[in-house]
Amino acid sequence: MRTTTLRPRWHLWLSYKNPFNLLLTVLAVVSWFTEDIKAAMVIGSMVGLSTLIRFVQERRSHQAAQGLKELVCNKATVIRRDASASAGGPRHDR
Repeated sequence: MRTTTLRPRWHLWLSYKNPFNLLLTVLAVVSWFTEDIKAAMVIGSMVGLSTLIRFVQERRSHQAAQGLKELVCNKATVIRRDASASAGGPRHDR
């Protein structure tokens, strides 16, 4: 079974890149340039925490999904009756 996993750096970037984090980043930069350093630090920590939480949760859910995929069996055994044989038992085809 082939699985695709994201490299950690790329996954972290994708975890950061959402509209809420981008807006907060812009607000942090504006706060920094207006010399409101406390606000910039608080907003920056919010962005960092939000990104980290999303990254960890998605990583865990991906690992759980992979574990469930490994438990699923893709093979089936089909038992068909031979229409041409009148008294023969079931024939096993694989």
